[in-house]
Amino acid sequence: MRSGRAYDWRRERLSQASPPGRRVFKPSVLLKYRWSSKGNKLSRAKHEATGLSSAAEESIMKTIRESDWKVFKQVRETALQRFCQHVLDDVDAINRDAGLTAHERYLKVYELIHARDRKLGAAFDGLSRSDAAFRLMLIRTLGLVSEEDLARFSPELQQSSIPME
Repeated sequence: MRSGRAYDWRRERLSQASPPGRRVFKPSVLLKYRWSSKGNKLSRAKHEATGLSSAAEESIMKTIRESDWKVFKQVRETALQRFCQHVLDDVDAINRDAGLTAHERYLKVYELIHARDRKLGAAFDGLSRSDAAFRLMLIRTLGLVSEEDLARFSPELQQSSIPME
């Protein structure tokens, strides 16, 4: 497959017998290309959750102090448990609604889980010190950080993680 020119892995063909004018790629090549592109899944989820531009995201995403990082890991775990409990409470409320059929309740639960899963992914997927301030802002936007938890952070991190409206 290699010729005198530079090898381009994106053009790697699945077989030589593909229809003329149509390229067929290996699935692993497509996944590698898709995840290496600039608009990856995580960035879209962050933007959908916050509505922030990438420039605003970058200004928030900075490395935090070691002491704040240790506190963040604890607060993040507590906030995750709170988030999941809120979702389970909402599911329970839908399940107790006697005015709906079983199928209608199922559809409402499905829609709720789907919507909340996107928020969960944006706020909690990936544990990185470089984007901890951004994640803290998302967690605060969801109302999952208590005042006591927030007081444990440095004043700089408290200020940089104020939820945007």
